[in-house]
Amino acid sequence: MKMSDIGIHGKMLKWIQAFLSNRTIQTTYEGTTSSKRTLEEGLPQGSALNCTLFLIFINDLPSLIKVNKPLFADDLVIWTTEKYPILAKAKQMRELPAINAYCNFWKLKINAGKSVYSIFSRSHKEAACVIDFSLDGVLLEKQVNSVYHGAQLDRQLNMIPFMNSLKEKASKRLWLIKRLATTTWRANKETLRNLYLGYVRSSMEQALPLQAVASIETASSLDTV
Repeated sequence: MKMSDIGIHGKMLKWIQAFLSNRTIQTTYEGTTSSKRTLEEGLPQGSALNCTLFLIFINDLPSLIKVNKPLFADDLVIWTTEKYPILAKAKQMRELPAINAYCNFWKLKINAGKSVYSIFSRSHKEAACVIDFSLDGVLLEKQVNSVYHGAQLDRQLNMIPFMNSLKEKASKRLWLIKRLATTTWRANKETLRNLYLGYVRSSMEQALPLQAVASIETASSLDTV
């Protein structure tokens, strides 16, 4: 996507163009310096603009995908919900070549080793199916409880594994707070409260919308912490 298409014009556009153009690199090893090479692609390592420029670079990818998709930085998920699994499979398999072609055209490398698929269904039979999804000739691994940005998704979406992991993480942190409260010098009440809010409770507030779909019994186990 062109920067001018999203409202970047004038001096800002010229500055970024100058920032990315005519960049050269050279390496020094054991007192010998190589000749300069011109960088024709990529971004300067360590630049604070890298993330923003990358997001602009792939900003048109979601428009090519016809199924549901969230895109967070370089982390893409696609999904579809259908009554019949064969229809869901067909729609997903139609999107994978388009994603692969886009990445090949723009010289982006998909990490097939970290790319997985999951089946969410109340039916044990449907959930046990294995589908031959592939990216760039590499078969994707099936993952029963897939994790997206720290949230563990189970196939029935009852959120029990995710809530249990949050409870375990928060309980371990709470134990440390309790140790501070029982030492001979004892931390004051305000310090303990701030530690709890910033260190314990914050860990339990991850993915609150997902926690809302959990059962009352599952949620109450986290409430005790």
